[in-house]
Amino acid sequence: ASSASSASLASLASSTAASSSYPQSLPPWLPSSPLWRVCYGGVFAARAASIRNVPLAFWSKLENALTRANSLEEGHFVERLWAALLSTPLAPGAAATLRSA
Repeated sequence: ASSASSASLASLASSTAASSSYPQSLPPWLPSSPLWRVCYGGVFAARAASIRNVPLAFWSKLENALTRANSLEEGHFVERLWAALLSTPLAPGAAATLRSA
């Protein structure tokens, strides 16, 4: 990873993190979960309300990190992040059910 790429991700993470330990390091608007939904391939749908639930400052920093160049490491990271950012959290007990499957 380039130093600019690492700096972009570090800036994004530090601007939203509450502390340095999981799960307290999650942004307060992102629900804590033992398992996360993941989106591969970058194809997804989201409700407008889900998009509005993410602070505008986060979207601005994310846009800045992704517009530096094409096919960035940040893009691959964010591709997997869409589902965590934009979907509803897993129902209580769903993580245990998935782990036991």
